[in-house]
Parts: sequence; C-alpha cells; structure tokens
Amino acid sequence: MNSSTRIEWMDLAKGMSIFLVVLLHCELRLRSEELSSSFFVSVSDLFNPVRMPLFFAVSGFLAASSINKSWRDLLSRKVWRFVYIYALWSIIFIVAFLFIRPINGEITAWEQVSVWLESFFRPEFPIWFIWALAFYFPIAKLATLKPKIATAACIILGFVGASSYLKGELGFAYTQESLFLYLPFFVIPALYGQLAIHWVSENPIKLAIIAAIISLFVYLMPSIPSYSIDHGISYSLARIAGLCAGISISVFLCKTRFLSARFVYMGKNSLQIYLIHPLLIAIIVNSSDLEALPYFAHYGVALLAITVTIICLILGNSFRKVGANWLFEPTGVFGNLPKKRFA
Repeated sequence: MNSSTRIEWMDLAKGMSIFLVVLLHCELRLRSEELSSSFFVSVSDLFNPVRMPLFFAVSGFLAASSINKSWRDLLSRKVWRFVYIYALWSIIFIVAFLFIRPINGEITAWEQVSVWLESFFRPEFPIWFIWALAFYFPIAKLATLKPKIATAACIILGFVGASSYLKGELGFAYTQESLFLYLPFFVIPALYGQLAIHWVSENPIKLAIIAAIISLFVYLMPSIPSYSIDHGISYSLARIAGLCAGISISVFLCKTRFLSARFVYMGKNSLQIYLIHPLLIAIIVNSSDLEALPYFAHYGVALLAITVTIICLILGNSFRKVGANWLFEPTGVFGNLPKKRFA
C-alpha cells in the first residue's frame, strides 16, 4: 500500500473517531434531558474502547516526524500550538457557558480567572484532548532517548490510569486519569509507528482477528475490583482491542468511496469539529423544543450528531475564509515562541 493510501486511512480514522466523540457528547447531553433511548446508550458503550485510543494512536503515528526534530521546533510548532488553542478555547467555553447555562448567583471576575487557571492542571472542559497533546509531544520526544525503557514505563502508567486508582484513591479528575490511561496509545505509535504502519495497512483482517481474540479474553476474565491493577490490565486490553478494530475498520472503509470521502474530509477538519461541537450541542439543546418532535428519543442522538458535525464543518471553513484562523492556530504575536536555543 502506497503512502497516500496509508495517510488516507489515518485521516479516515480521525474522522471516524471524531464523529464517535460528537455522538457520545450528543448522547450524554440528550440523556440528561431524558431524550435518549437505551439503544444509543448501548452504541456509545460499544464504541467506548475505540474512540479515544484510535484518536490518540493516529495522532501518535502522525507525530513521529515531529518528535525527531529539534526541541525548539517541537515546542514552537507543536506544544505551543496546543497550549494556545487550549488557553483560547477554555476562555471561550467559560464565557459562552455563562450565557448558555447560567449559574445561580454572581460569579466574580477572579473566580472566572481561577477556574481558567485551574483548568491547566485539572481540566473540566470537553476539549481535554488538546490539553493532553501538549504533554504527550514532549514526553514522546524524551522517550526517543531510551525507547524500550520509555515504552515499558508508558505501559505501566497506562495500566495505573486504567485501574481507577488515581481517581478513586487520589482524587484525580477523569481528565487527569485519562492522561495516564492514553499515554501508551500516543507514545508507542510515535516511537514505532513508522515501522509498523505498512503491516497495519496491509493486514486489516489480521487486526480484526487480534481484536476479536483480545475481546474474547477480556470477556472471559473474572470480575475484578475497579481499583486493582488487574482491572487496569483488562481495561487497557479492551482499548487495545478497540484500537485494532478501529484501524481495521478504517482500512476497510477506505475501499468504499461514499463513506471514505466523507470520513476523510472530517478527519482533515477534525480540529474545528472537536473545538466547536460542545458549544453547538449546548446551544441547540437549550434553544430547541426537542421534546415536541415525535419519537425523538429513537433517532435524536444520531440526528443531532450529524447536524452538529455538518454545522461545525461549515462554521470552521467560514471562520478561516474571513481570516479568523487565530481560532485554530496561533497567529500574529502569538505565532511562535521566542527563538531560544533548546538542547
């Protein structure tokens, strides 16, 4: 398989995973309004092991070239970009939700600033993926110094994150726990992805079989306490199976022209979908009388997810056309870090 085809399935995988993220957030929001059926809850649970492992793994594959460049280039082009986007959009979320979901009582300006500053250490916004990438890139760069040791350490940390110990015993937030959980799904593809990508691209059936075997093994495992390392291992194995299944499906879908073109386009524009969709979901649900639509609970999640995704693509492209690239990229005085020399 040539390089263009390999890139195509990775874009398709990004598009598929971002749509699953939108679908999840639509389901959670509509469920809170009692407007979601049990079918969509089951669909969300089914794709739970696929969504974020696939998203982070593809990001890791694509990060391979960046982590082999200088520290200055990595910090300026990658890390600073994610810090900028997270800082900007967390402010947008804070301001927007003051109008979309007003809170009883007055909130002082300092309390708003405090919430924003705390979010850099304990993010509560649905764009925590951007926050995590700002950590993952330099970690992956450091991992190139001792790749085998780093791989083992990342796997152990992933098991710890999956065990729920950090959240249950140490009071970590879900996002902080997830930082550990998904670390190996980014770092390992970043380190070894270029070696494995040809095999992965050429063997979707074998990947599907691996996914099925691991899934069966996890299913047959006895019930395990949530805060044990064994639970972390089973939880991580389920996500490895989900990753294998997600890549396999992505490679197969590349052969279907209709679905392939749409998911690839979404993958190439995944950032704007990821950033804009939480606000759109909140605005649509809060401003619409969805209960009045007949049988809405039976199709509403899918309809809302498709509608929100389309609007995100339109808005994102419109913002770029009118020169609002600063919403998605650091530009002007924020365009680059100072040109210091890094070892």
